[in-house]
Amino acid sequence: MTESNFCDIIIKMSDPIFSPHILRAETLEDGVTQSELSMFDECAFKWNARYNWLLQRADHFPWPLFVGAAWHNFQEAFHKDPNCDVTKFVEPVIPGNIARDSEFEKWLDYWACVMPAYQQVYARIYEEERHHEWFIVEEELSANLLDFKIRGKIDLASETLKFIRDFKSTASAWLTAPDGWQFKLQFMTYCWLMVQNYPKWGKKKFAFQLDMMQKPGLKQTKADGTWTGHITRVCNDIASRPEFYFQRSSCDIFPEAIKRFEDEVLVPKLQRLALVRDNPAECESIILNKNTNACNSFGNRCEFWDICEKGWDVSKFFFQNREIKHQEL
Repeated sequence: MTESNFCDIIIKMSDPIFSPHILRAETLEDGVTQSELSMFDECAFKWNARYNWLLQRADHFPWPLFVGAAWHNFQEAFHKDPNCDVTKFVEPVIPGNIARDSEFEKWLDYWACVMPAYQQVYARIYEEERHHEWFIVEEELSANLLDFKIRGKIDLASETLKFIRDFKSTASAWLTAPDGWQFKLQFMTYCWLMVQNYPKWGKKKFAFQLDMMQKPGLKQTKADGTWTGHITRVCNDIASRPEFYFQRSSCDIFPEAIKRFEDEVLVPKLQRLALVRDNPAECESIILNKNTNACNSFGNRCEFWDICEKGWDVSKFFFQNREIKHQEL
């Protein structure tokens, strides 16, 4: 962490106007996303740290977010420009405060080689899509409900084929099953936003399509020789097993499902957040509530573990402020 970043944090945290017990006005003015609502459900304290305090670990680089951003960069170019170079890796922005040590550069080289391998195979499989006239390509939509602005990005939509598509890079495609899609917050929020912005989409059924890119699970072995040899093996595996690395699932969305989702899923989540917004003097018991069942997820410790365990005064050296609230957009 740089000295300037450290000073910024101390100034903000020592400001008598600021308190971790208080909801910042700008927190909700910026709108809410499905990722934010999910985190509020998962652990209110974690939501408070990430979306209200805008904290992140100074030594943490979100590789999943980096890979996802790179994949979305490609998809946007692929569906907007029929002549885009599918062999080119479009590197997402890397924050200047990240320590680019040898381990970081190792993985950056890995994805700079592996991502074009994905792109070339995908372009070969879905070549015909490059010539389709798309209604939406990577467009953010928003709509108001209960005085909240709901925000989300539609990755792809076709007016003629009547579907919206979400691109997802995942380490476990088999976990992203279609069961319960018509209640799934992430997918249905996009469908709901589509209907709010384009009402005619809510008159008849349309399809929600999940386009999944399975991340490599191959580990480096002695047979690979070098790290470069390992990367080559991964790229060859992607080319030889496209059915493993690329999967699509689709679910029909009916007008009744959109209404039911709003009434039974979206509104209750917003009502809980409204308790915090509308009762500032009593919101402390909510936003400082720690769900200790969520401290570990898929073997990964919560990034705010140190604050929970040791308190802010002891742990503040590990954190810095994020520049924007919704990195997922």
